[in-house]
Amino acid sequence: MSAPSALPASPRPSAVWNEAIREFLRSRYGRTLSAGESEEYRRLRKGYTAALKAEDSAAA
Repeated sequence: MSAPSALPASPRPSAVWNEAIREFLRSRYGRTLSAGESEEYRRLRKGYTAALKAEDSAAA
């Protein structure tokens, strides 16, 4: 039996990542992000960027 993959078989589209980022920021409007929240924001941005690159290469 193989170990589960770190990434899902079908990655989330960039629109889903973008909405997750918007909701994350909206829920923290007017506050300074904690270290953990900053890390979560970086993770969301990284996912969004990866999704954009994947969509771009699939369209080519």
